[in-house]
Amino acid sequence: MPEYVRVTDTDTGHKLSIIESTVEHGNYRVLKADAVDVHGDPLPPEFNATKPLSSTTTSGPEADTTKEKAND
Repeated sequence: MPEYVRVTDTDTGHKLSIIESTVEHGNYRVLKADAVDVHGDPLPPEFNATKPLSSTTTSGPEADTTKEKAND
């Protein structure tokens, strides 16, 4: 039976359970988490499991309301 490891695909952020010998053939970071369930079956993938490196915001700069009130 092949030996599985839990990895993060550095291109997509997905967590996968893959055969250990295939780690060197992709952009993977090996995790310390379990790769198989109690029956020895590989765990299902977790899509987009990692947080983005920077947060995206949709709001722009806000007006300084104290300055606007002083001009009235």
